[in-house]
Amino acid sequence: MKKKILFALLICGIAASVVMLLVGCKTELDYPHYMAMSDDGYFSWDPVENADGYLIYFNNDEGNRYYVTDPGISINQAEIQKSLISGKVNEMYIRAVNLDKNNVPANFSGRSMIKFNYSRQLATPNKVSYKNDRFSWRGVTGATDYKAYARKNGETEGSYYKLNWSTGTTSMTGNILDIPDGYLYYVSIVACAEGYEDSEPSVEVPFDRTNVNVDADRYYITYTSGESVKTEMMSIVNTVNAYYKELSLKVGDTVVIKNAKDAVLEFTAESPKMDGVEKAGDYSFTITDDGKVKVGDETNYYLNYYEGSTLKTKKFAYSMATASYSVKATLETMATYTVLDDENNLMSLYTDDSANKGTAFVEGTFEFIVSVNEDQKTVIKVVATEAESEVQAPVQQDGKWAVTFDYNYQGAPDGYTVYVDHKDSIPVQSTPVRAGYVFNGWSEDEYGLFPAAFSKKQSLFVITCPTTLF
Repeated sequence: MKKKILFALLICGIAASVVMLLVGCKTELDYPHYMAMSDDGYFSWDPVENADGYLIYFNNDEGNRYYVTDPGISINQAEIQKSLISGKVNEMYIRAVNLDKNNVPANFSGRSMIKFNYSRQLATPNKVSYKNDRFSWRGVTGATDYKAYARKNGETEGSYYKLNWSTGTTSMTGNILDIPDGYLYYVSIVACAEGYEDSEPSVEVPFDRTNVNVDADRYYITYTSGESVKTEMMSIVNTVNAYYKELSLKVGDTVVIKNAKDAVLEFTAESPKMDGVEKAGDYSFTITDDGKVKVGDETNYYLNYYEGSTLKTKKFAYSMATASYSVKATLETMATYTVLDDENNLMSLYTDDSANKGTAFVEGTFEFIVSVNEDQKTVIKVVATEAESEVQAPVQQDGKWAVTFDYNYQGAPDGYTVYVDHKDSIPVQSTPVRAGYVFNGWSEDEYGLFPAAFSKKQSLFVITCPTTLF
């Protein structure tokens, strides 16, 4: 009898030990690997062993999390698109999870992250017309506002203007607000809405304001190239109080300038021949105080730089007020660039105070200025714009991931960044102090849903990607 009791107790002890082991141990899940995105917006990754499914959220929007059982998800869903930012680089975070008996996530892997570009653009307005002193067009689904893009006749770039518009029976109608009189414009309609990228401009329609409220003298420049004849009205440059126009001319082209009374203006004695141009290139035309035309032989400059793997080119604009050429461009970290003239000559002389010289070591927007110095040498000055020249902490440094600590309250001081080896833990940080509050620890999200699990000696939180803690 005693032997049976002892045997039964032994069996019960073994069973209890097995239950304790099963209850006290969790499977350590690996984080998702080899994430990829298809052209149609479907994300996939390699399955994680022993995972029941995956938790997904976008751009630290953990208030909207998505659970899938298979290693993949499409972003072409209305609910998911609410968490995405159109026209920007977005981030998707993924965790492998195990579920408890109530199908609630109870065991989480470290998170993986992939960055991707996302665009949600409104359709282009169509059926655009102008008659009876009003523009009309078909409404665009999702649009909450419209604006006009107006380009002066003969110019390649235009400006945006507000529209006073209303909804009609079958279309929208409206007028442009605050557009200068005295010019022939070509106008496109653009659809707008918060959370969407503006639509592409519609087809252009002519909008003639040349004879509206015009009291000043007007000058017209006519240039002939082969069988092509084109006439444009010259614009006044307020900074120098003169009428000014730039043209790209070929050998043999002719140029004639007339005033509003159809009288032909004379060219100044030092101006190059315009009755059959002898040298192809860019020329400037300025009406002088005595009513003559001064012609300048202009040199153009071009900025070449890479945006990712795509080569971009921008043309410098000339300023009569400063007698210099300038252009702005946003460059990525370590992006290289060159400045070339019309004849493809490399400009390589930079001023000593330039922000960089051929390589942008920090991401930002820069202004490039070409001018002639006191020694009559063509020089380049590179200026970092104040608002965009702040140095941002890189996501990696010496192979380590950036971990940013954000104090996450209005009026808080700037956070700070430390760097941690891949799959390593974070050393314990000093405790933040805020009057009237008790610090309860760092969290992976700004809502405190995922504590970062710091211990007394070290963090149990493992870093596998750039991370922000709140």
